[in-house]
Amino acid sequence: MFLQNSLKSNSMKRNLKISFVLVIFMGLTTMATAQTEKGNFMIGASSSLDFTSLSLKLENDNASTDGGKITTFEFTPGVGYFVANNLAVGIQFSLNSASEKEDGDKYTETTTMLLPFARLYFGKGNVKPFVQAAFGPGWQKWGYDDKQTENLTGYELGGGLAIFINQHVSIDLSLGYASASSKFKDGYNVDWDSTSKGIGGNIGFSIFF
Repeated sequence: MFLQNSLKSNSMKRNLKISFVLVIFMGLTTMATAQTEKGNFMIGASSSLDFTSLSLKLENDNASTDGGKITTFEFTPGVGYFVANNLAVGIQFSLNSASEKEDGDKYTETTTMLLPFARLYFGKGNVKPFVQAAFGPGWQKWGYDDKQTENLTGYELGGGLAIFINQHVSIDLSLGYASASSKFKDGYNVDWDSTSKGIGGNIGFSIFF
C-alpha cells in the first residue's frame, strides 16, 4: 500500500511539473505572438537616432590650421498598423542632415524622405525574422547661403531580426538596400539625373501596443 501511494504521489508530482511547464510555455507563446497580431500598432519601425561631429586639423613642423568641421545627423521614426497577423503597413519619416564649416563658410545638405512601408514577420517565437519594403517621395536642400532644392524618389528593401525583450518592445537588427534618385538643372541649365544607392545596417527598436 505504501509503495502504491508513493508511486501515485510521484506520478502526481510529475504531472504537476508537466502541467506547470506547459502553462509557462503557453504563456510565452502568447506573449510572443500577441505583439504582431491583427489590430495592434507599432511605433519606431527600424528607427534610429545618430549624431556625428568630426573636426579636421592640418599641421606640420612649422604651422597648423583648422581644416573645418563636419557634422551629420540622422533620425528615422515610423508608425505602423497590423492589417493581418504578422503584417504591418505604415509610414516612415527620414531626416538626414550633413554640414561642413570651414573658414566661416558653411555647406549643408538636408534630405527628407516620406516612405510608406510594409513589414512582414515570420514565426511565433521571441526572435522573429522580418522583411520590409518602402517606397515614396523625398526632398533635398543643398548649398551654401543660397540653397537649391530638388525632389527625390526613393525605395528601401531589407530584412532582419526582431528580438522581443518583453511583450511591448523589440530590438531590431536589420540590413537593407536603399536608392534615391532625382532630376535637376545645374547653373548652365543642363539637365542631370542623380542616383544614390547602397547597402547599410541598422540597430533600432519597435514598440507594440
